[in-house]
Amino acid sequence: MSPWALKPCVVNLLSRTRTKRKVTLFTTRDTFDGKTVLELRYEAYVPMAIGCIKSICSSRSKWNLKSIVVAHRLGPVPVGETSVFIAISAVHRTDALDACKFLIDEIKASVPIWKK
Repeated sequence: MSPWALKPCVVNLLSRTRTKRKVTLFTTRDTFDGKTVLELRYEAYVPMAIGCIKSICSSRSKWNLKSIVVAHRLGPVPVGETSVFIAISAVHRTDALDACKFLIDEIKASVPIWKK
């Protein structure tokens, strides 16, 4: 996921005034269960994954959010590179932080994206 691929979404998100912003990049770790990791490979049933992510984002009414941007990379993701990108703008920082935690937890638990 090139940082530039997300630039239009991020520019739109950050152009909003009077909001708190939370941008989180989840990267590939270099170890798992004591073993060295070189990369992770993500596979997905894309139409269902998109639907699930949209459904998760529709839970936004729990918080006072202005915008949400979520992207999950597929294919090989080398160590240190971003696999999941979440950006949120909200009126209050607590809403952005709580929503971000909810989003990543739900994405990992229920979206049909598998890592190897």
